[in-house]
Amino acid sequence: MSESVVLHVETTTEDYPAAHSMDSEWFAVDAHGNVGVFDTGEAGVCPAFAVVSQDVELIEEMLAAGFDYNADAIVASEPGWSQNGTPSEKRDWLQSVWMETSSGNVKLVPETDAKVLWVPHPDLTMFYTSYMSSANLRKLVKDGKVLRAWTDQPMEYQGFGIFHYSCEDYGFGEPYDLMDKPSLAVKLAQLPPNIRERFEAVKFVDLNFDNETQVYPRRYFQCFGWGTDE
Repeated sequence: MSESVVLHVETTTEDYPAAHSMDSEWFAVDAHGNVGVFDTGEAGVCPAFAVVSQDVELIEEMLAAGFDYNADAIVASEPGWSQNGTPSEKRDWLQSVWMETSSGNVKLVPETDAKVLWVPHPDLTMFYTSYMSSANLRKLVKDGKVLRAWTDQPMEYQGFGIFHYSCEDYGFGEPYDLMDKPSLAVKLAQLPPNIRERFEAVKFVDLNFDNETQVYPRRYFQCFGWGTDE
């Protein structure tokens, strides 16, 4: 929101997305009401009763629910048409494009190549789209409808106050390492019911994500994972 912004493992043949060498995400809450997203990678274990997803629809749902995205890191970065500040004219299509305008120019929206999400910011009006053609972006800049643009910088969970963990271990499926920590954590109670319910299924009753750089799910829950043994 826009404020200050029992070890037990089983093998399974059931089709849990996290159990079959495919990247998935599951959700959890800690003892203090902080919420976290856990990326399994190919082999990360997953609590048997966790809500699992294979996309980033949560980001769009957060925006649709009125949660501001903390875009300070984007705004503070060196402006350019790519992450290193060089033009991206050699690429026909760009990914994760941020555009800055001087006012809420709603006419910008139908001229882009994909769904555009408006991102509130204290001093700027910014737009974000997952994909966009280089030609279209150049035209918008030339016509003065876009003042600056950044590419290759996707929206991240910490921008919504969500902790982000990822598993890089291919042997045991844990630990999950902290990848991104929000400057201001959103609390479970602040989330609308349709978003809150996916985090409530898994609760770490004695952890505080704010202090945990690594999380071991199998110390707390029955888990499933690719290649695990009972």
